[in-house]
Formats: sequence, structure tokens, C-alpha cells
Amino acid sequence: MGNRFTFILAKLRLKHLLLWAAWCCSLGFIPLTSAQTKGATSEQVFEILASEIALQRGEAGLAYQTYLSLARQTADPALAQRAMEIAIAANAADLALIAAQTWDELSKPGQSKPKEVLVTLLMLNQRWSDAVAPAIALLKGQSLKEREQILQQWQSLLSRAQDEGAALNAYYRIVAALVPPPTNPQILYTYALAAEKSGQFEVMEKTLRTIIERNPNDIQALNALGYSLADRNIRLKNAYELILKAHNLDPKDPFILDSLGWVNFRLGNKELALKQLQDAFRIKPPIGIFFSR
Repeated sequence: MGNRFTFILAKLRLKHLLLWAAWCCSLGFIPLTSAQTKGATSEQVFEILASEIALQRGEAGLAYQTYLSLARQTADPALAQRAMEIAIAANAADLALIAAQTWDELSKPGQSKPKEVLVTLLMLNQRWSDAVAPAIALLKGQSLKEREQILQQWQSLLSRAQDEGAALNAYYRIVAALVPPPTNPQILYTYALAAEKSGQFEVMEKTLRTIIERNPNDIQALNALGYSLADRNIRLKNAYELILKAHNLDPKDPFILDSLGWVNFRLGNKELALKQLQDAFRIKPPIGIFFSR
């Protein structure tokens, strides 16, 4: 009964707004874009006007529902986009995602913007696994340069992930599906970390070695590969050489010094390892990987 009463009230408000919209339209008070009204019937135009008036009155929910309903009735992606914009402005992430999905579904094949926005909203809503398929579909239609620009934008969202493992696994699956693979070293570095998080150690190592082949002095890649080998207690001599080179390139980096201490610990050089780990801890106290083991 309560839901029906609310629905009736909403319909009454809409009828009132339609009358108000008709009057405003006749006086030219509310200009609308051609994208909003193209192909719309006069009744639909008035509903759009009513939605804009509702929005100005602070009734964002009514405006959103009307735009989304009209988008589905008319198969007009521009109306779904407008519904999404209203939801975003109202900080309603779930509703924005629903509208973005409708916008993408109604858009013509080859239009990249709706899918790019959809994937971004899925990631912001922590739906990392759901973002994989549309992300791959989007990137496969882009040039290498465009792919890397989009991937870098998505990379910035990884730091907002509530579940780092789920986010990195999604990123790994997205990049792994791309042929040819990216060439940007920062994208490759993140991909390598994502591969390691996903248990794909061979992919991680191959990717980091690719970075090092292209730039033998890439400190991040040298340290990451060396630390990963030391952490898994394999090829310790190679791990030591990689980390030592990174350390020589940047002797004051506490993370590299920490890695050097860890590989020395693995090699049995415990006194030297303890000194290096303590030095790293003094430079950057939160580090202390050794002390948390």
C-alpha cells in the first residue's frame, strides 16, 4: 500500500510538472539540446522538460527515473547518458551504473565513450570482475596509443580498490587479453605485479625482464624481480645481483635496501641482513618487512 501511494504521488508530481513545463516551453524559458529531444514525441519532450524542472527543484530521483524510463522506451542513448549524469551529480553510484549500462546497450557499435564510462563506474563500484569483459571489448577496438591512455587512467583506480587482490586480478586479465601487448613501462610494471598477485609468476618474471631488456637501469623492475625471486627462495644469486644493481643506482631508497637485507637473509648473511633491514627501517619506519615475518 505504501509503495503504491508513493508511486501515485510521483505520478501526480509529474503531471503537475508537465503542465508547468508546457507553460515554460511556450514562453521559451527552458532551452533543450537537440540530443535530448531528437525524434521525441511532443509528450516525451514535455516529460524531458518536466524532468529538468524537477531537477531544478531538487527532485533528482524523479528526473533520473523519467530520463531512464524514456531512454528505454525510445532506445535513445542520449537520454540514458543524461540519467547517468544526474545520478553522478547526486552521488548515487549504483544508479549511475545502471544508467551507464543502459547508455552502453543503446549506443551504436564502435562508440567507445559509453563503454569506457561503464568500465570506469564498474571499477569505482568495486565490481572488478564484472569490468573485465567490457574493458577487453573496448580496448580491442582501440589503437595501441589509445589503449595505453585508457589503461593508465584505470591504473589510477587500483589505489582505490577495497580488495587489492580482486583489482589486480582484473587488471591482469584485461592486459593479458591484449594483442599486441602494451609497451609503456609503467603499464608493464603494474601488469607484472598483477600477474604475481594472480599467481602467474612466469608471466611476472617475463614481463619484468622485458622492461629490464629495454632499460637495464630500470630500478623498479630490477628491485621487483630480485625481491620476488628472494621471497620465493629461488635463484638467490640472480636475485642478489638484480637488487644490488638497483641499490647501486639508488643507495638511499629504503625499499631497495629492505630487499637487499631480505636477499642477504635468504643467503644466510644474517648479520649483514639485520643491519641493512635496520637501516631501511630508520629511513622509512613503516617498511620493516623483516620484522613482520
